[in-house]
Amino acid sequence: MNQVSAVGGQRQVQFDPRDATSQGCENCGCFHFKPAVRLGVISALNPKNPVGNDVLIKSEVYMCMKCGLEYGSLVKKEKVGKC
Repeated sequence: MNQVSAVGGQRQVQFDPRDATSQGCENCGCFHFKPAVRLGVISALNPKNPVGNDVLIKSEVYMCMKCGLEYGSLVKKEKVGKC
């Protein structure tokens, strides 16, 4: 039995990958995703930005290999166009 560790805080929990349920794309139902990076910028003018310079934020996301929808995107049915 292969086990995957998920670390949360100080406690380590063991999960059996066979217990996981498959998650399909909300748009097309495909079960295959590829990793991608979403970039954002926090403006130097933002009052919550303490450094005074633009800050580049990188987030790892997963894109559906069939339709390109970002998995779990906050805006449903948000299809990312070609670069």
